[in-house]
Amino acid sequence: MQLHRRAAYLLALQLLGNREDALDATQDALLRFLTTLHRFQPGEPVRPWLYSIVRNRCRDLMRRARVRRAEPLESDEEHWRPEIIDEKADPELDARRAELRRRVFTAMGGLRREHREILVLRDYQDLSYDEIARVLGVPRGTVMSRLHRARKALGALLREQGVPFGERTP
Repeated sequence: MQLHRRAAYLLALQLLGNREDALDATQDALLRFLTTLHRFQPGEPVRPWLYSIVRNRCRDLMRRARVRRAEPLESDEEHWRPEIIDEKADPELDARRAELRRRVFTAMGGLRREHREILVLRDYQDLSYDEIARVLGVPRGTVMSRLHRARKALGALLREQGVPFGERTP
């Protein structure tokens, strides 16, 4: 549980877009994880199973309308933005990349829950198609087709914002 606690929180934060709700969902998920440990199959990967629990807790929160929808989905750069260390620093390129990350993350907030969910699992959490299939409880082919549709939807949102999505960007 200790190994995956931060990853579970980041997944909840990416799905809910609100720190307090993500903490609640993560706490609920970890408690559920511990209370259902007897059902876990030894030898199976822990991450997909835990992510399924986190995802369900997030959905429960959204269903109960406890998520504050008025709060924008923004990244908390101080706490969890990945840093890429480059010996050949280029402040202009870094600024363009930061702006692109911000715009992509903002656009993610405008996607349907199903699209945001699958993009987060694949592109932010780096789960394999098989792991995503386990988390979502769907066949691998369904993961692939949903991911394709989600990326198309994200691209459309970004193009609406004037972001040249699909072209080579820094």
